Amino acid sequence: MTQLDTGFDAYFYPLEMGGERLYVRDDNWTTSWITVEPGVYAMCEGAEYPSLFSHIVDLMDAEFPGQSWGWSPLGFFVNDVLLSGWGTQLSSDASFRVDAASSTPALTKLLGMDFETRDAFDTGYGWVVSPDEPYGGCWRSLRAPARRPLNTIAEQYVSGGRGQGLHLTRWGADRVRSVTYRNVGAAHVIEGRANIPAYADVANLGNGWTQNQFCDLWDRGISRYQPVYAAYNLTTMPTDISTAARWEVLQSPQGSQFADEFESCISRASRSAEYYDVEFAMRVIGGNDTWG
Repeated sequence: MTQLDTGFDAYFYPLEMGGERLYVRDDNWTTSWITVEPGVYAMCEGAEYPSLFSHIVDLMDAEFPGQSWGWSPLGFFVNDVLLSGWGTQLSSDASFRVDAASSTPALTKLLGMDFETRDAFDTGYGWVVSPDEPYGGCWRSLRAPARRPLNTIAEQYVSGGRGQGLHLTRWGADRVRSVTYRNVGAAHVIEGRANIPAYADVANLGNGWTQNQFCDLWDRGISRYQPVYAAYNLTTMPTDISTAARWEVLQSPQGSQFADEFESCISRASRSAEYYDVEFAMRVIGGNDTWG
């Protein structure tokens, strides 16, 4: 991190999907289930995981060939704080309807579609169905971290020689990204806190916006030793990780204390209110390699 960092960070973790359905009606009043094919996705395009957003668009293009489909970013204002690009709108060149009530709840929650049925709105440039909440599948910080150093840690192993010739041989080094975020509201950290209005409000979230919980990043990425996309110092959310100015692919190293215990990643920052310091370290296995 440098003193110029004024944006937020985002971490996209893998999502095991398969069989979830979105119920959509096109401009010709043809209705169909859009069914997610089994696989591992992320809410951002990258080499390790395909984008769930792109996969849904491909399915809709195939199901409704008479229309063009896509996604466009949407921001939210909460307590005068702009959550830029935290949401995304389903868009088309003609009218359509999304029936979220008849769709798979886990999928509509992931997409931020907290409504029953919604007709697309004509913006003059296209038709969109806007979500009521941010999309999930990632953890975003509201501000820059207190620290984000990159360390190089030598790896060694013990090899046996003849007689008493045991010795340590250095064979490589890991680059490890250590990150610390200070005074993070509980609704951004602990499962379900955003369902409590007071917790959601002080965290600059809407009531029930549970899609930005650090515990999900830990459960699906850090603790399972799975690759995670990280983008730093953002002003809006990327749709392709490689388009971020500063990005990495991170993975917990074997034996990581942060992967073994959730409590190793968080510590209570205040006695009078529920805020946490969030800290973790992960091995860098990819990225644009243009910064330290």
